[in-house]
Amino acid sequence: MLGIQVADLDQKKPLVINLLFDLQATNMDMIDANLTTFSPQQYSIGPLPRYVLLSLTLLVGLPGIFLNALTVYIKTKYSKQYGSPTYVFMVQRAVADILVLTCICIGTAIFIIFPYLPTQCRILQDIFAFALNIGWHPGCNFLCFIVYSRYVALCDND
Repeated sequence: MLGIQVADLDQKKPLVINLLFDLQATNMDMIDANLTTFSPQQYSIGPLPRYVLLSLTLLVGLPGIFLNALTVYIKTKYSKQYGSPTYVFMVQRAVADILVLTCICIGTAIFIIFPYLPTQCRILQDIFAFALNIGWHPGCNFLCFIVYSRYVALCDND
């Protein structure tokens, strides 16, 4: 399969070069074979399940984005004790949820409406993935800090 033969050892070219050329030829043959037989319509789903998924995603995501934005506005505008950890936690979680819901809701909607967009515009997929990770990881870390602070508070009382 790789084209390594005993006769290759006797030639002037190093074995590594022969191996690389044979691997490239094998990969190119596989790519050519895949491109000639692949049809995107074989793997796509019908329009009805896509639009049901789109409507469910938007039905959950858009109110979530709006209500989290409203929470951020109320907690920052009308809170007199903004310096307490509870309010900082609530605002931070709401901002993280806005990021995550935007990526899941808007990103999923865009990719459902335009199913071939992830392969055509890779940077858009990378932007949504980056923002999704920016929303999830700080939220998880902040929850771990809250759990640790509660543990310390409980242990200090004993």
